[in-house]
Amino acid sequence: MNKEKKIAFINSTITGDFVPPFGLLSIASYILSKNIVNLNNIRILDININNIIKDISIFKPDVICISSMTISYNSSIKLAKKIKKSLPNTYIMIGGVHISIAPWSFSDVFSLGILGEGEITFLK
Repeated sequence: MNKEKKIAFINSTITGDFVPPFGLLSIASYILSKNIVNLNNIRILDININNIIKDISIFKPDVICISSMTISYNSSIKLAKKIKKSLPNTYIMIGGVHISIAPWSFSDVFSLGILGEGEITFLK
């Protein structure tokens, strides 16, 4: 991956609280440790505290990684569709618990589904 590429990691599960998205933080820190991307080109967004569409429109990432639990999978699909309308060339990946345990539910709005731990898969 080009170090100039912009990557946004999105926690899409509404909890009503701010619980750090440790899985996304782990992937972001892993790719930073491998010198894959510059720190200024990463954003970690949480649907509980960020206006995702506004922040994505300003940042204009090349790659978006959405983490979703089963309870928020349908809203993750809707979010990805909204993102595709404003940034049609953005590569959108889905990961998290839902897609890992139910890969048959993969929606073609996503470019790729990541099963299990995403650090190594993300690099590939």
